[in-house]
Amino acid sequence: MAGQGDLALDQIERAITAAGDDGASFRPDLAYALAMVGYHGEALEIYESLLTAQPNDGETRVNFANLLYVLQRADEAEAEYRKAIALSPAHVEAYANLGTLLHEGQRYEEAIETFQAALALQPESADLHHNLGAVYRALDRFDEAAASYAEAVRRAPNRPDLHEKHGAALSASGDLDEAAAAFRRALAQTPDFVDARTGLAEVAMAQGAPKSAIDLCDEYLRDFGYNSGVIAAKALAHNDAGDETEAAYFLDLDRFVCPAEIGVPPTFTNRRAFDAAIEAEARAHPSLTFEPPAVATTSGFQTGDLFHDAATPAIA
Repeated sequence: MAGQGDLALDQIERAITAAGDDGASFRPDLAYALAMVGYHGEALEIYESLLTAQPNDGETRVNFANLLYVLQRADEAEAEYRKAIALSPAHVEAYANLGTLLHEGQRYEEAIETFQAALALQPESADLHHNLGAVYRALDRFDEAAASYAEAVRRAPNRPDLHEKHGAALSASGDLDEAAAAFRRALAQTPDFVDARTGLAEVAMAQGAPKSAIDLCDEYLRDFGYNSGVIAAKALAHNDAGDETEAAYFLDLDRFVCPAEIGVPPTFTNRRAFDAAIEAEARAHPSLTFEPPAVATTSGFQTGDLFHDAATPAIA
């Protein structure tokens, strides 16, 4: 994978060469850069050798655990996070990423305890409050989720994603007026935020105001164009308003999905050869490199992607 990771790897290798006997001090950076550009096996070897030489290095152990988690070796990653915590009881990232691992494994009560331990160390972290709220939400403990998201919002009021999560938890708990206010705060910061827009529309429907929900959807479609989630919300609002014909109109796939026949280019002898070439192109595309867990974290924040370049192009 090309990009900043490859550049960092090249620079670190140059530094190691230039440092001579002192180059070993750069090996943790080299391992991280290798992992970042997808050389997972090589990174694992370096981390293992570093920990053999310095088993009490908590920082290296956390980075090793992060890589194991990305490789979906969750049991090993958990063991390494716990070793890191034993070595460095104030290592917030170890608690945070262990909490996410436990959440991913549906070990919710353990995840709550772990995030609470992280928050005891770093109570001003909006991301940690967010992650704790996500665990409560997974347990349908919506009042506690809303309280956690409120703490996150208090610490990072300019993040629309936190306002949206707060609104969703409030809505699920039945506090519709406060939910609407939270969704509106998210939209004030990011007017094209689809989840906040549809969340506010759902609140309007729950309050018996489907026309307001339709207006919210129409505003989005006018200002930002087509979005399937907004169309679905508008269809539901029309249905709630008793207009089943209009609802069916917006759910008519024949209007939105038009099959198109792709002709065989002249450079291919037949369709089978063309289809085989497309399949080969797709399988070799960099966007199909290893996909890490959806809620991997760095510093307690759910990134969805620890190491890969977020700018990887989609298949053209």
